[in-house]
Amino acid sequence: MRSGRLRALLSLCVCLVATRSARADFEGVLEWESVVVPVVALVGLGDVGQPARPERVFAIPVEKVWELRDRPGSGVRAARTRMLVKGARVRVELGGDRAEEYLLLDLPKGTTAIVRPASREYIEIREEELRKAAKELAQVRERMRRQLGDLPPAQRKQVEQMLGRFGEPRSGRSAVTWRPAGKEQLVRGFSCAAYEAHAGRETVRAWVTQQRRELAGILARLPSPRLAPAALGESGAAFERLAKIGFPVRTQALGAAEYRIADLVRLEERPLPADLFEIPAGFRASDRRSLQPR
Repeated sequence: MRSGRLRALLSLCVCLVATRSARADFEGVLEWESVVVPVVALVGLGDVGQPARPERVFAIPVEKVWELRDRPGSGVRAARTRMLVKGARVRVELGGDRAEEYLLLDLPKGTTAIVRPASREYIEIREEELRKAAKELAQVRERMRRQLGDLPPAQRKQVEQMLGRFGEPRSGRSAVTWRPAGKEQLVRGFSCAAYEAHAGRETVRAWVTQQRRELAGILARLPSPRLAPAALGESGAAFERLAKIGFPVRTQALGAAEYRIADLVRLEERPLPADLFEIPAGFRASDRRSLQPR
């Protein structure tokens, strides 16, 4: 469990180093809920097609998909992510109030700290180290993809699902194009228009509002509540481009095996204590070996 959580944290670190374009004077809290649903679990909600067709899956009322969280054995994974922003300082809590670890980003300094309250320790990583980690992660993913053809079908499917959870490398950003889907509706109290894109092996629909467009830069390099690690599509580059359109309130991503939804459930502008963005006094610096699973 810890190994997966650490991979998600490091993946998020890599994506967050470029959020320097965020609105400098915003101060407050953003919070998302996300859910990952096996495509096979959608069959009882309607005719999704075989293989699942995006237009049919996206037409399923989101409320019905959220209800799958409460069905035993459904294989559904849910998560909550909270982001606190104070100008150029960002704190990301994966898991909301129950987060065992959180991230502290100092954008001007180009540093990210993984803080572990239970053990009173932190690991600080500089931007250049994150970029190196991103390159190494892309190389590992490519080696694994080349080996997929030699695996039995069931094992190949498991590996493809694992690769999908941690996102596509950003090298494919030029291939991502958002197009208007010709739909408008109220989402979480915001007037939104739908845009769609093909990101990696997924089809993604984003419900975008112009009401809080000034905040879009905060998400410019966030894939997800991988953020969660749950839901904005395989290519982080898709969301760099989406931020130029507006602020996404809801995203829906359909891959071969999973359907992911991420909803903004809280947006609150308010003053935040400065110490929330500082490493707590008495915490010790830990070396990179502590990033390995325990």
